Amino acid sequence: MKLYLIFTKKGLAVILALTVLALIIIGQFSSVNNGYADGSTHRERMEFLAHYKISVNENAVLVKETRLPQEASGYFSDYNKIVQKGGFDLTDFLGKAVTVYSYNLKEIPEKTVNLIILNGKIIAGDISDNSKGNIAPILKEK
Repeated sequence: MKLYLIFTKKGLAVILALTVLALIIIGQFSSVNNGYADGSTHRERMEFLAHYKISVNENAVLVKETRLPQEASGYFSDYNKIVQKGGFDLTDFLGKAVTVYSYNLKEIPEKTVNLIILNGKIIAGDISDNSKGNIAPILKEK
């Protein structure tokens, strides 16, 4: 027994429209769930830090455009090992232009929170102790 389905032009158009809509929705969820928080606006960066219970002064002490090195070696390799402990990994972003936002902690002004942003996404972060030279990762949720 063979089963034949017959569609009208209107039926095919509806199926096509629903398929396109489903692909758009799936694309939105996959970009949200790719593990990178939105850091494109000041408000988003503040919400990200608040989520991790990190309280900073509202104004960035430094906003710097820079480029990650082409190779993971030396200081960058050491830094990447630190942020990997927090769940981030900069290896996929070698050679990319990024923006670094630095904020002083409210309760400990000698400590600075640094967020590395690429295309509006927070791809890494750390807490630096400026008086001791120590760097600790921001622990990203898995």
